[in-house]
Amino acid sequence: MWWLFELLHKDDNVYTYSYSCDTRKLDGRIEYNVSTQEAKITQPCASDDGFSRAQERSLGKFIYHIAGDGFPEHKMIACG
Repeated sequence: MWWLFELLHKDDNVYTYSYSCDTRKLDGRIEYNVSTQEAKITQPCASDDGFSRAQERSLGKFIYHIAGDGFPEHKMIACG
């Protein structure tokens, strides 16, 4: 499996990323609030839609590899 994340927008407190899993469509959205240190999926990607466990896995990848790495503009993560 692999994930692709790309920064769409950032303001003082919120980073918004597009993401996808096993595709380059980038059809999902994740927001991270720096003040509260909370991440949430605002629009699941097609691979995650309807699957809460898949969404949790994508959020985990985001928190560890994106937030934990200082919010890079884009990143691909492969595992498995």
